[in-house]
Amino acid sequence: MQVFYTEADIEACLTDAFLNRYRSYRLKDVALTGILLARPEDKITKEAILPHLEFWHYRSDYYTDFFCAGYVPTQFVSDAKPVGVQIAGLDWGFSMRAFVELVENMERQTGWRYNGDPCLLLANAYFDGTKAHLDCARSITINFREALEDKAISTPTQLADSVFEFAKYVNENTTDPVWELSDKFGRKLIKRGLKDAFLAWLPSWLSPSAKAGFHFVVHEVRAGA
Repeated sequence: MQVFYTEADIEACLTDAFLNRYRSYRLKDVALTGILLARPEDKITKEAILPHLEFWHYRSDYYTDFFCAGYVPTQFVSDAKPVGVQIAGLDWGFSMRAFVELVENMERQTGWRYNGDPCLLLANAYFDGTKAHLDCARSITINFREALEDKAISTPTQLADSVFEFAKYVNENTTDPVWELSDKFGRKLIKRGLKDAFLAWLPSWLSPSAKAGFHFVVHEVRAGA
């Protein structure tokens, strides 16, 4: 989980990650990336997400990054309201202005519309050797409220941990590569699509009935949809 304020900050953090932090047994030019949209006044956010942000911060390191929209260290941003969370020794707060700015930018890119529920967007970040680019137009979104009500997960952290392990698998697996090169885009894509690969990989704790209903929670997001 990284400090950011704008989309440019996200791509700057990802550029640094590709250059200095991500680990792989092969040349790494693509990485699974998460963007958390969860306003602090929401009950699920307050009780089931905020207490675990520091754990997510360290758990995701080296394999993927989770960017928490609107959340920034309070000493860096004047309009950030404290949320009672400390990460890596810094007190974090929430800037509604930064949150809305990022949400509206993603809506313009993808055609997806934020409905107010806590959710996680998963997208590919690509590295061209100099700079990272986040492809929000080809992503999926996981609605935590729907997942909990559908009993697909017991906690957001349970699902987040699966995302971290999935990112580690797709980024480091050398015996059965899950990336393929798209001639059309000149970039690497997950075979069968991000949604299909993630659903096929989900661990054994997810019951067959919950997995069958998971398509109500995970949605393909495409530009112009």
